[in-house]
Amino acid sequence: MTDILTPERVRDIDEEYGVPEVQDLAKSHEALHTERDAALARADAAEYANRTRPDYNLRCQDCGRAHILDTSIPSEIWEQITQDGAGILCITCIDERLAKAGLIATAQFYYVGTALQSQLYSEPDEALRDQVEQVTRERDQWRELAKDAWGLVEALRQTHTAWGSRSVHAETWLAALDAAEKGETQ
Repeated sequence: MTDILTPERVRDIDEEYGVPEVQDLAKSHEALHTERDAALARADAAEYANRTRPDYNLRCQDCGRAHILDTSIPSEIWEQITQDGAGILCITCIDERLAKAGLIATAQFYYVGTALQSQLYSEPDEALRDQVEQVTRERDQWRELAKDAWGLVEALRQTHTAWGSRSVHAETWLAALDAAEKGETQ
């Protein structure tokens, strides 16, 4: 273990060994700190480079690297390379397992960030948006038809009332419509 150089320790060493020994110890202490600081800086950089997103905190079950890209390969190939039960693998480990198994696969990569998303994710979004717009148009058409139907019902109701006479079928039909308007079922 290396001594920590406090002013008192420097005086003690100076008195015991003389100036050259203190300078050598100081140099080795400085070198140790420089080496330690460099190692800490490398560790910090590696940790930063291997960070995950707070909302997507996944790591490869083989190597522990951050899993930042959703990777899609055919299920039958995935099952062959994950017979050990691995569920999350980074692209490097997927590639290594494919090579070890003598397999080749085409992968699709997906990424959705705050300001960046992969093209493959934006395409389904557009398709979904188109579907929502289509369903909305169809719903609006049905609403218009329903308004028209209720308009016809009201016209029939007024016609039957104006005539002052109704058939048994008309009475039954109008009673059913009245119940439907009130949310009752018959």
